[in-house]
Formats: sequence, C-alpha cells, structure tokens
Amino acid sequence: MGKTIWNVADLQPEFFKVKRVALRNRTHKLHHLMEILGKWVELHDEARRAGRKRLKDAGKPLPAITREALEKQREERRTGLGQSVKQGTGHTHNELI
Repeated sequence: MGKTIWNVADLQPEFFKVKRVALRNRTHKLHHLMEILGKWVELHDEARRAGRKRLKDAGKPLPAITREALEKQREERRTGLGQSVKQGTGHTHNELI
C-alpha cells in the first residue's frame, strides 16, 4: 500500500495554508491534529486579549465574574433552580419524569 493521504485542509480555514499532508500512522495524525489545535488555541487567546484590550482602551470595565455570582451559579447547578422547565410538567430537564 502507498502512503495514506489525509486532507486536513477541510478542518481549518484557509489562513493555515495547509496542503494535503501525507500522514504515516495514527500517531503522526494525532501529532498533526495537536499542532492544529495548538494554533487554534493561540488564535483564541489572541482574540480574547485583543477584545479585552479594546474594552480597556475604551474605558469600559472588563467582564469579570464575581465570587458571589460564581457561588450563585454553583448553587443553581446543584439544586437545578437555574434549569428551564418543560412545558406543563413542572419538571426540570435534569429530573426524571
């Protein structure tokens, strides 16, 4: 059998400029995907930093979750209070009917 050709260009936007890549085995494929994922993480972090910088430059407060809001979220998750209710049953989505 020849080399396996696996087209990763479909998995990413054109700015990565990745052409068809000959990948030898599963480990090589996994390594290649991890490189792509690393690029996505870098782009995501860069976008977040740029957004926060824009807010800071505009003099607006940065979005931050307070300790009280975090505790409230945890309590809602624990008790199911924050869940939407199914129509007419009175049960939340995470309860058995």
